[in-house]
Amino acid sequence: GISNSAYRTIIKEMGAGLIVAEMVSDKAIMYGNKKTIDMLYMTDFERPIAQQIFGTDVDSFVTAAKYIEENMHPDIIDINMGCPTPKIVNNGDGSALMKNIPLACEIVREIKRRGHKIFLDLKLHDIPNTVEKAMKNIATLGVEITNVHAAGGIKMMEAARRGLDSTEEGKKTKLIAVTQLTSTSQEVLENELLIEIVYSSLNEKLCNGCAKYGSPYS
Repeated sequence: GISNSAYRTIIKEMGAGLIVAEMVSDKAIMYGNKKTIDMLYMTDFERPIAQQIFGTDVDSFVTAAKYIEENMHPDIIDINMGCPTPKIVNNGDGSALMKNIPLACEIVREIKRRGHKIFLDLKLHDIPNTVEKAMKNIATLGVEITNVHAAGGIKMMEAARRGLDSTEEGKKTKLIAVTQLTSTSQEVLENELLIEIVYSSLNEKLCNGCAKYGSPYS
């Protein structure tokens, strides 16, 4: 990934409302992996910021969240259950965690019970009826933020909101939509999704940011 502090600072200056830090492994944090710990670096300028964690074990998730809260003080903990990358899902993490709903709910409830604010990162994308039913279940968890994929359309997003509004806890949950995944390649953007990238303005802003904060790719 490229979502280090330099990159995030550039994006913040471009107007981002919520910054999400690089996804990190709960077990890598629990065992004190230096490379992973270094990836947690963040600045106050980037706030509000969410630290994204992936994993499949309740104890290591809780340990990682506790370490991050005590050392980095993010505004919210992002529990990733939407990443489709093979190296993540092959270990049962990311979107694969959705195959084990009892475990997924236990992780969320344990993190929540310990006082952490939660961004439940699901990126749901299905027919409206299915998404609404899923959100009715999520509405019982009391998370602060969850998300859907905007490609599902307005009716799906409206259905997601209805599902959350089915409980008093769910009414408090903010619902946001993801427009693109960071794993989407330039080829897919241009040839399949037919999205034209305006490079001149973007490159100018990125180059100015690199000059101020350093390369986001290092």
